Amino acid sequence: MARSFSLSDQFYFGAWRSGVFGHFFRQRPATMIDECEVWWAMIEKPESQDAQFVHPLQAHGEIEKRIMRRVSPVLETMGYDLVRVKYSQGSGPARMQIMIERCDGAATTIEDCTRASRALSAVLDVEDPVSHSYGLEVSSPGVDRPLVRIDDFIRFAGFEARVETSEIFEGRRRFRGHLLGADKGIIHMKSAAEEYAIPFELISRAQLILTDELLQSFGRSPA
Repeated sequence: MARSFSLSDQFYFGAWRSGVFGHFFRQRPATMIDECEVWWAMIEKPESQDAQFVHPLQAHGEIEKRIMRRVSPVLETMGYDLVRVKYSQGSGPARMQIMIERCDGAATTIEDCTRASRALSAVLDVEDPVSHSYGLEVSSPGVDRPLVRIDDFIRFAGFEARVETSEIFEGRRRFRGHLLGADKGIIHMKSAAEEYAIPFELISRAQLILTDELLQSFGRSPA
């Protein structure tokens, strides 16, 4: 059964998927018929061929990469950017998390996540790289969001972030400081003591740090 919830200003819409195409459409209310027809047209869009290389920050494994290429053009048509795809399968139920944000820069709402989840459920029922059941979860990035594209480091210049690299760089793997932007594939940031110039290709994890300044930039009042 579909469920929705919010956590730390990060919105989700989740739905359990069993790989049965007809299930989603049999469950839809009559008011969704027109939207479903639009989604069906979207299914015919080909996989994105914009770039053969997908940075691990956005999609790490082959399943994630394939899903990213399949759903990116659909989300773009709907007015959303795909931030990250993450598939996890441990001792519990498998989960596919697709993180989105609005292309127009407006805040991503629970309604956006719900709309995208319904559309992507239909798309993945047609061409699904996962053979077993899993939970599909569509979420917004939240305020202390992950940074996955070079443009993210430019967009959030001036704010504090944590960065980890996949290998030792300048004697360390973890960095913390204020972002200064990016240039020619190099991420620039500054701590109280020094500045860093980190190759984007070495970054394995990056995330904004929740500060009063960041909250205010999103129109939120610090606690």
